[in-house]
Amino acid sequence: MEEILNNMSTGEILHTTNRNTNYLLVRWDRKIGVTYSINHNRKTLPFDTIIAGLAAQNRGKTIDRQWYRNFNLKENNSSPCNLSVLRNLLNRMNQ
Repeated sequence: MEEILNNMSTGEILHTTNRNTNYLLVRWDRKIGVTYSINHNRKTLPFDTIIAGLAAQNRGKTIDRQWYRNFNLKENNSSPCNLSVLRNLLNRMNQ
């Protein structure tokens, strides 16, 4: 996963919503995670969440809203958009 993140560029699209809103990479840091912008707002997907999602996916779990809610309810409630970014990052691992 770190290799994928290291090869990404600032401004790269992490996710596009149904309304064509792009979530753009601002930066990534192993200690903090992936910081991205939605219009003029910034959100952070913690690196621990990315690693947990990758591990769960490798165990055959589906990374969906229920998984995210069970993993971290507070994060799910405060930044539900993180799930879309997480799923897109995990999909890049499978390409």
